[in-house]
Amino acid sequence: MEYSLFTLDVEREEFAQVLKETSVDLVAYSPLSRGLASGRKDFDEDDVRLILPRLSEENFPKVIAIVDKLQEIGKRTGLTSSQVALAWIIAEHDNFIPIPGCRNSARLEENATAGEVKLSSEDVKAIRELAKEADNTVGPRYPPAYIPEGDCIVVTEWKGE
Repeated sequence: MEYSLFTLDVEREEFAQVLKETSVDLVAYSPLSRGLASGRKDFDEDDVRLILPRLSEENFPKVIAIVDKLQEIGKRTGLTSSQVALAWIIAEHDNFIPIPGCRNSARLEENATAGEVKLSSEDVKAIRELAKEADNTVGPRYPPAYIPEGDCIVVTEWKGE
């Protein structure tokens, strides 16, 4: 399931709590929110991500403002914003396994070291506040046409059948 500081749906629907209670791990895809948490501010014209509401003219400045704050934490701790974002997921949910994509071996090595990082409780709280801010301001993950209607159930309604 998708999970990042920009995508907290797993928590909102109490899915994370059920996973914890049943000792089930979650493989969290797109933990860097399609690369947004890395701080990248420019995209090629043909980049498919440009259709995402979070990269709209209205929302992208809000995303950048949040990532800038994430980068401040990184500078203070000697980490990249990607490492901070990944370390936060691990600190918040010890049963979540983030699987970031990476385009080259340098990013792979950078991301892999995030598992060794121990953020301070103050940093974890600060990043949680950024996640709340992101959840309320940066727009939906996908355009409406990409969201299925009627073929999904709310997690809390599932009876294990």
